[in-house]
Amino acid sequence: MNKRIIIAVVLASALLVFESCGIAGSIIVRRGLERNYDPMAFARSKKEMEKRVPGLTAWVDRMFLSGQMHDTTIVRDGFKLHANYAAAPVPSRRTAVIIHGYGANNMNMMHIARMFRDSIGYNVLLPDLRRLGLSEGAAVQMGWLDRFDVLDWSAIAHEVFGDTLQVYHGISMGAASVMNAGGEGTPDYVRGFIADCGFSSLWDVADTLLTERKLPAGPILENIETQVKRRFGWSVLDDVPSRQVAKCSKPMLFIHGDADQITPTSMSRVNYDAKVNGYREIWIASGSRHAYSYPDHPAEYTAVVRRFLKEHVE
Repeated sequence: MNKRIIIAVVLASALLVFESCGIAGSIIVRRGLERNYDPMAFARSKKEMEKRVPGLTAWVDRMFLSGQMHDTTIVRDGFKLHANYAAAPVPSRRTAVIIHGYGANNMNMMHIARMFRDSIGYNVLLPDLRRLGLSEGAAVQMGWLDRFDVLDWSAIAHEVFGDTLQVYHGISMGAASVMNAGGEGTPDYVRGFIADCGFSSLWDVADTLLTERKLPAGPILENIETQVKRRFGWSVLDDVPSRQVAKCSKPMLFIHGDADQITPTSMSRVNYDAKVNGYREIWIASGSRHAYSYPDHPAEYTAVVRRFLKEHVE
């Protein structure tokens, strides 16, 4: 075959790959980060959580119908952000700020709210992260810029409850938000952090998921990085909770299921190893998939959290 023809074929193939990766990146950004408001999201989340944690629906309904669970909103950067909150059954100056994961809303964290409120005696505040639940936003922020919203919600909770102790608890992307917030200067009343199945690096977990699906992860991620930086002003490469954890000296509990099919269990070990200052602890839930550590082991999960709080936070 003529050399020029070979070169032309190679260049054309490379261009097709480049264009297909660009298309894939655009689809991921549009569908993944610029999610449309879904009026049925809470109903679906409620139904899903009832399957995972039987009896949770009755608790949620009772909390809302009795007026014990409240709604509140704040405005940040021109966007209205939503949260629910509830006081402990017995007046308490201890509060849990509870952060949900990707594609979810605060209804997906009501089992954790029930654990903190009813079993451990904490006030609870559960935000909807940007572009999820009832919160507005330009795009989902994958736990990176969310760290600032977590700090804002923490300050709101402090005003509402007049607490002297707070713990942040997050699952999946919520865990990333919690760890990222922990790397910032947190107020004295923030005393500890719990990160359940959080990733150590957004780039790495996305690379893993794309590679498992036999997609060209590198070019797609580079395209996503370009779009995110240009359109939303942050970098995928900056979203590295393990780096934030290294800056945190307050107690931190890492939780992960050893059958996690989305975020490798090894990522919590990376985060644990990165926590070089202050107390650290890790609990691996046997046989649990992503975000199933509590549904699979509710009594043990509660006991681990309660012991961590009593011995290292309170």
